[in-house]
Amino acid sequence: MKPLTYVKTFSVCYGDGQMKRKSPPTEPPAAPGMPERRSRLRDVAEAAGVSVATVSRVLNKATSVSDRTRRKIEAAISDLGYTPNPVARALTHGRTRVIAAVIPTLGHSIFSRFLHAIEDELAEHGYTLVVATTRESPAVEQARTRALLEMGAEGVILSGTERDPALVALVSAFRVPAVLTSVYEPGAAFPTIGYDNAALARRAVRHLVSLGHRRIAVLHGPALRNDRTRARLAGVAAELEAAGGGRGRKGRRPAGNGHGGALPAVSAEYVEAALSEAGGCTAAARALAAGGACGARPTALLCLSDVMALGALFELQRAGLSVPGDVSVMGFDNIAWSGHAEPALTTIALPVERMGRAAASALINRLEEGAEIQPQLLPGRLVIRASTGPAPAECCAGAEETTQQGTVVAGAAEGPRALVK
Repeated sequence: MKPLTYVKTFSVCYGDGQMKRKSPPTEPPAAPGMPERRSRLRDVAEAAGVSVATVSRVLNKATSVSDRTRRKIEAAISDLGYTPNPVARALTHGRTRVIAAVIPTLGHSIFSRFLHAIEDELAEHGYTLVVATTRESPAVEQARTRALLEMGAEGVILSGTERDPALVALVSAFRVPAVLTSVYEPGAAFPTIGYDNAALARRAVRHLVSLGHRRIAVLHGPALRNDRTRARLAGVAAELEAAGGGRGRKGRRPAGNGHGGALPAVSAEYVEAALSEAGGCTAAARALAAGGACGARPTALLCLSDVMALGALFELQRAGLSVPGDVSVMGFDNIAWSGHAEPALTTIALPVERMGRAAASALINRLEEGAEIQPQLLPGRLVIRASTGPAPAECCAGAEETTQQGTVVAGAAEGPRALVK
């Protein structure tokens, strides 16, 4: 008769509340030169001549173990190269202490700064960060979020408020707290911790208008699946409307130019391209070509991200135009290189590090203390540098003439399109 083989199982609680029995994961085969299996808690106890419970108390930093016994156990741990099994620890304590961040891309440094801040805050409280990227795809976002939740993530950090209802249902089914970042919208599906994209875009427009710019090209990334970009575009349109004195393409606000004459109306072109340096080059070239066709080149390029502003600087240099003498350039983000570009880039500084720490802290407080996560509005700020200056003198010549109807350059997104005069 063959001897009976007993296989240990453990319980896993899924998001639907069902308990299922599963066999524990087997250890992978050892790499060449490595021990056949990892040391276990029992091995440490045997080597130190103590009970498993005593080893566990030492690992959990209990004070009820004598110094002599603690030293013996620490020596055994060192000799055996023992490390705690995270699966076993999670099963014992019912906690993984893992937070998931699901972000659009790792290709932009602004997300690197954001993740560093999250990780620093989590580490200070004994939590670990795991990261996944979505490439702006709702299907990918859902799949990656599910995978991280099934790994045992205890909280989730997401970017923006726009997402498939199925993802909201998924996170809710797992009963874990979630935070939406890079936006501030108190009525969103989950608490938001971020900034007012529309208000900051309005601040950028006001800066350019205050310098006398009346022909502004707005360069932006794809808006279809990016609510942050759309909010910025809405802010630009609202401020242009205010500057023009009315809604619609025929509105016009008479204004003094300091010399007894009237300033021309404010006009804008919206140019959509890839959210990258190359996209900035392409968008700037389109804006210059559209202006050149009617003799009304834009005097300022408002880029809704710094990476596009860098591409715009490259394209203006290729075109032989000086910044800001011929064309002013303004960005949005204040990423690391923006103050070191030539010329240094005027931009809107986003509180990225503060946002990362605030999101992590909110989740920790929820998990540790049960505190409700409250929406938080974080301030951005205008950083004026050398890339913006007064509009060229010829911009104000012939101000009595009404400027041409606004156009949307090929590739522009759905959204704010009207020229406000």
